[in-house]
Parts: sequence; structure tokens; C-alpha cells
Amino acid sequence: MVLELTEHRSVPNYEDLAQALTELRKAGVLIAVDDAGAGFASLQYILNLRPEIIKLEKALTRAIENDPARRALASSLLRFGADIGADIVAEGIETEAQLVTLRALGVRYGQSHLLGWPAPLSLSPRSTTRRPVRGSTVAQSL
Repeated sequence: MVLELTEHRSVPNYEDLAQALTELRKAGVLIAVDDAGAGFASLQYILNLRPEIIKLEKALTRAIENDPARRALASSLLRFGADIGADIVAEGIETEAQLVTLRALGVRYGQSHLLGWPAPLSLSPRSTTRRPVRGSTVAQSL
């Protein structure tokens, strides 16, 4: 299970949040930080929470194939993720050119309608095949 945190609410005390997340991690929950690259708050989340998953905001992936600054920032976040042991997921990949560029940078996971639409969860007691829940944020391998 993945718990995704966004910067839409401020965190008054990172120590309290980190303690709560420690208990969840002990239970096997992975922590994801959403919208990395969108603002200072997401970088503060990353530094304080040390997530297992960092999701690159779609504004960063948009036009990445034509923008050296976006590519440089994505590359920096990829290096940072590797240094702290976090996987990187690129959100909002909408064109083949963006997909090719992100793969070339080393992004291994993506989330977008180009890669697949949300679908109902289908699990039976005898089946281990899983499909994303409607509206879920399941990442696909690039």
C-alpha cells in the first residue's frame, strides 16, 4: 500500500508526522510525495519525510522534450531519488515525445492517460492479478 502526501496542507510539526509515518512504514506502507518540482513545499516534504516514492509534477513533464531546464531539474530529482533510495514516478506524460525523453533521462515509472486509464480493481481469492482502482494513482513501468 502507498500513502501519497501532497503539499496542499501545511505540516505544523514534521516530527509528529514522521513518527506517525514510522508506524505505517513498520506495517509495510510506502510513502509517496506528490507534485515534486511544483514548489518549495514539496521539496520540504521530501527532505523531511524521506519518501520511498517521489512523483514529478505534470508541469515538469509537460514540454520536457523541448526544455533543457525541465530536463535538468528532472535529472537532478532522479539523482536525488537514487541517493536516498526513492523511486521516481513522472506524472502527466501525454505525448510519445515526453515518454521518450523521460525514458532517456532514466525515469522508470510513469502515470498518465497515455500509459493507461484507471480501471476497477479485480481480485478474486484465487487470482493475484491486480488492476488499478478507478481514480487510483498506480504508476506504470516505462
